[in-house]
Amino acid sequence: MFDNEEYAHGRRRSVDVGGLALALGNQALGHGWGGWEEVQQGETRYAELLSQMYTQTQTTVDPRNMNLSPIQIPPETRLRLIGTLDGWHFEPHKLPDEEVLYCAYILFESLFRRAGMHHETGVALTDVSIFLQHLRHLYCGQNSYHNFQHALDVLQACHAFLCAAGVVPPAAVLCRDEGPWEPDRRGRADRLAFELSNMDLFALFIAAIGHDVGHPGLTNLFMKNANAPLSTVFDGKSALEHMHYTILIHAMRRHGLGPLLDKPKVGQSFRKSLAGIVLATDMGVHFDL
Repeated sequence: MFDNEEYAHGRRRSVDVGGLALALGNQALGHGWGGWEEVQQGETRYAELLSQMYTQTQTTVDPRNMNLSPIQIPPETRLRLIGTLDGWHFEPHKLPDEEVLYCAYILFESLFRRAGMHHETGVALTDVSIFLQHLRHLYCGQNSYHNFQHALDVLQACHAFLCAAGVVPPAAVLCRDEGPWEPDRRGRADRLAFELSNMDLFALFIAAIGHDVGHPGLTNLFMKNANAPLSTVFDGKSALEHMHYTILIHAMRRHGLGPLLDKPKVGQSFRKSLAGIVLATDMGVHFDL
């Protein structure tokens, strides 16, 4: 479990030594964000980069040529990773690519130990497994910050906060042979976190792992000033976040999560929650919230 003092006041190590530190170390000139070696001020190759982004996304959004099968984690690796996921100073940038994927899946596994999660979402963990593998390919590998490691970092941070609040089980629950996990509301039933339903929590986890999918390594402001097509489509308002949400929905429909999106009574509210969370990651609107 988490040390309350550590997670409440400690600075997350991934901020200082992970992808964000690498990106900020380039003084916001664009160097490193898109994976380029040269720094070009004034005339960035945005047209070529956006074209490359579009081509890569269009290719990878169709998984028919990919060999996707349920994730199989070696037992020793599984135990080791579970031990790291229940700590605040999680460092995904130090993990091999396959273990980044394993960690994402383990976090969803632990979420599905919460009572009623599978029944209410109607989603199978095997579908989540295939979905996560496809999603990893949809992240731009050359992007030194907005990549799948960053997505896992955000997912694990959400898990940490929700676990500390007592509304989701720790990953360590997977090491115990027991029934469905129930939140312990004793003495804290008035916490706002306990208002989150299983559908809310699943939307939050999906948004966390998919909130930057397809990111080209450019900012919304840059794309707006460059009059990039994607920005004009959304009138310069959270263009990247709209794109992330669209790709995320498409990937969900590809891998058995579509019925949840269209589920009577709850599908529309789930899509609304998912869109709201992803769009809220636009830092340009944070001061307006």
